Amino acid sequence: MARYEERKIRIGKAEKSARRHALERVSDDEGRRKYGIQKGLLDTERGRIEALKQNEATLADFERVFGRDDGKNHFQIGQPIDMDVPVCLDLRRFVERSNGIFGKSGTGKSFLTRLILCGVIKAGAAVNLIFDMHSEYGWSAKNEEGTEVKGLSQLFGSRVAVYTLDMESSRGRGVKPSGEMGGGTTACCSFRPATRTW
Repeated sequence: MARYEERKIRIGKAEKSARRHALERVSDDEGRRKYGIQKGLLDTERGRIEALKQNEATLADFERVFGRDDGKNHFQIGQPIDMDVPVCLDLRRFVERSNGIFGKSGTGKSFLTRLILCGVIKAGAAVNLIFDMHSEYGWSAKNEEGTEVKGLSQLFGSRVAVYTLDMESSRGRGVKPSGEMGGGTTACCSFRPATRTW
């Protein structure tokens, strides 16, 4: 019986050893497979990063796409947050079609509209008629940070005329409109400078 027990113990140890070696082999195989996959992913990511570094857009690339602020046809409206390159609009092409500026409250729609209108008026690219229900464009207003921003009439003087539908309300807000139209809103007009004399 002692021999039987010894043999049983040896067989048990051999089974445990064989099982451990088999699990190590599986673990090694799985580790090699995982290593291969992870190395491939890492190599792909490194290759992508290197390709991006080689293909970064230059200032010349941006100017080819967006144009350069030349004070005439192209007008700079800003720059990407993480880049020091200007993004410009071709104002002559911009005014050929209807445009809209959309976004959530507080995203700068009015500010961008005012900026584009400044470019259009400065370049004389178009005549504008703006129905300014909240007096945001004709006269100075505060931006989201509370800083006062000049209105179109303050920036362009006689090239902009502001008409109100309610003279009393306009005066109460400290606005001096060019005239009254009657009704309850403000209209802001910009005029193209005369290029010919008749």
